[in-house]
Amino acid sequence: MTNPINPDVIGTDNIALNIREGAVSASDIALINDIGKENLQSVNFLLINNRQLAYQRADRLLRELSYPALNISIVVNRVGYKLQVGDFFKLTFAQYNLTERVFRIISIVEHDPKKDTIEIKAIESIDYISNSIPSTEETQDSESTFEILALEAFISISLFETVYSLADSNFTLTPVIGRRTLAETGYNIYYSIDNGVSYNFLETGDRFGILGTLNEAIYIDNHFLPDIEIVVTIANPTTNTDIDQIEEITNNQMFERLNIAIIDSEIISFKKLVLNDDNTTYTMTGVNRGLLGSVMAEHTAFTEITFIRNVTSQISNINFSYGASLYFKFTPYNAFSTGDISEAYAIPYVFTGTAFKPYPVHNLKADSYYGTSEWTSGNDIVIEWESSLRGSGCGTMSMESELQDVTIEGVFKIEIVKDSTIYRTVTGLTDTTYTYTDANIYSDFSSTYPDYFDINVYNILTATDGITYSSRQSSLTVNKAL
Repeated sequence: MTNPINPDVIGTDNIALNIREGAVSASDIALINDIGKENLQSVNFLLINNRQLAYQRADRLLRELSYPALNISIVVNRVGYKLQVGDFFKLTFAQYNLTERVFRIISIVEHDPKKDTIEIKAIESIDYISNSIPSTEETQDSESTFEILALEAFISISLFETVYSLADSNFTLTPVIGRRTLAETGYNIYYSIDNGVSYNFLETGDRFGILGTLNEAIYIDNHFLPDIEIVVTIANPTTNTDIDQIEEITNNQMFERLNIAIIDSEIISFKKLVLNDDNTTYTMTGVNRGLLGSVMAEHTAFTEITFIRNVTSQISNINFSYGASLYFKFTPYNAFSTGDISEAYAIPYVFTGTAFKPYPVHNLKADSYYGTSEWTSGNDIVIEWESSLRGSGCGTMSMESELQDVTIEGVFKIEIVKDSTIYRTVTGLTDTTYTYTDANIYSDFSSTYPDYFDINVYNILTATDGITYSSRQSSLTVNKAL
């Protein structure tokens, strides 16, 4: 609304705000420390007609304008070879009264290949400077106050390799970051290839998870209960706005990687998250466990659980490869400041090639029995299973599609095991059936018939890079008939 008396003033909530410019005193800490001079800057409000937004914008601009960034150029030897453009480092130079100033590298030049030196040009980081500057006082013509919330290091971080259905045959990671406060609007991701000695910037992210804990233990047997429920406690449920992202979904949407939660390394999905009458705990209903290549496991009470709306945030890098051992750091940021990487927790991760692993076989049976089979000594055992082909279904059907023809991906391996001892291994099988003859049983167990033994079946696949990947085992137990 334009003020009829003064067209250069906009009325907002009955407060007149001058839009041409507003002078706010900003103490120049860097300048005072260096030469003892205090500076005063003024900025234009850029036609913002909300007094609080105008103050925030002015305060941020003054922080930048009152601190001319310090530019440096230094020559380093091989110690600096691992540095890359965009990396941060701290500089201390007593001669010019510089102590742990944070700089960002803007260029790296090797002038003479014959010399063992490179030239690094860097500029002082505005974000790091801003962290040390107290907020300026608000001008007298505005009645609102604004507080810059402090950014602290994240304490809840989960990393899991993205499965084939999301990553195809690529090494990618899905990070799940839980907010510590409501001040974080995103995070910077860094990685280290030298056991955490130095870190390189990777990319930024803005998807957060929701933190909670299990109220009671859950067991593997829970998987077989229809529509199971899990009770959890959510951290700060009344102020955690991310919880509003979780909505009730249908059965079909459960297979679209919506409403995902992570407990330890197990990934689960659920239909609904319901606030209980105590206004503190929530109940997850319609839980489906062991998803996206994860392994169903038992979890004790008070184990941390992280919720994410969907699995879409993925990171990748040329250094992600089979067996690679990297460290990651995540620093929070918002419009006013960025967390210090030195305070961030280092998260180690070793890549196992999840997206390259074939799916485990299913419907494993011995003599037409699933789970547990009974066998009479003197007879052969016919072992059968069905293959699951990545990207082409696993022999299942829906209302909208016909039964898919499933072919074999790779080969199969069988282990005959009793009390953790492997008595027979058969590899290179190209069919989904194998006959364990009576003669082999008698020979494998030193001319005796065992009371029981286990059969493990694996799907084995050799990738184009020559690395062999194995699926999780599928198992059943064979008992000797009395």
